[in-house]
Amino acid sequence: MRARRLSGARPVSRAVRGRRETLRSHRGWDPGAIGIARALARALDVDPIVNEVSRLVVDANRSEWHPRFFSEFSRLAPEAARDDMVATIYRPHRDRVASAVAAAVARFGRCIQIGVHTFTPVLAGVERTADVAVLYDPAREWERRLAGEWLASIRDVEDWRLRRNSPYLGKADGLTTTLRGLHPDRVYAGLELEVNQALLERPAARRSVGRKLAASAECLKESR
Repeated sequence: MRARRLSGARPVSRAVRGRRETLRSHRGWDPGAIGIARALARALDVDPIVNEVSRLVVDANRSEWHPRFFSEFSRLAPEAARDDMVATIYRPHRDRVASAVAAAVARFGRCIQIGVHTFTPVLAGVERTADVAVLYDPAREWERRLAGEWLASIRDVEDWRLRRNSPYLGKADGLTTTLRGLHPDRVYAGLELEVNQALLERPAARRSVGRKLAASAECLKESR
């Protein structure tokens, strides 16, 4: 079968088409996450810090030792190119978040940092059982209390299926776990919001979910 051409470019191989399909999938990005993050930021009167580079290039939420830090695609790049990805994409984003947390701790004495993600409704043929979840480290008392308060507030605005530490564990490797190593429980709480992409299929639905989650997050203002 003849390969499709793009604007006079060379024929697109099956391998390239496969990469583009992966980029469009849940592996390549989190649909709706940036909009929700911005809605939360407006409600909490803070500036959002967003990473708009696909995790297939370099995963800004992973430690450099993590086996999925580079994807199967970016691992094929020359070492110099991978070093450049880390220097120009990964570290600047992590440094911005770490600096914002440190500044908030210095100014207010404590900081709540929220990471926003969305997840595919079905993974490996298994349907996820959550609509919205909050991830946290159960060993950290302040995080545990905040997660419970936020979930109760979410329940007040919408009858979603709510979960704790699902579909991932809040204490698994991520930016929040790195920051927990820098700040004690009494001054830093790292929460991650996970939203099922089934709720976000249409633009109007995304805006509605963002508004409801922003309204629910008002309870966190009192805990800052």
